[in-house]
Amino acid sequence: HLFMALKNDSFLNSFEVDESDAIKFYKGETLTCPANIKGYCAVTFCGLCIGFAKASGGVLKNHLPKGLRI
Repeated sequence: HLFMALKNDSFLNSFEVDESDAIKFYKGETLTCPANIKGYCAVTFCGLCIGFAKASGGVLKNHLPKGLRI
């Protein structure tokens, strides 16, 4: 919830997703991202933070708690 409460300009790393990737994120699936993004980053949709993930090697691993996934 902390990530979702912060303003978008306060994130060191963020990754904007489209609607289909946002649904994958909410299901707990991994997403692909540019290889230059590393570490924890905010996942944003339409400019709003929807959660966070850990980026490594071009893959975003979801860190959304299992109880909040669809």
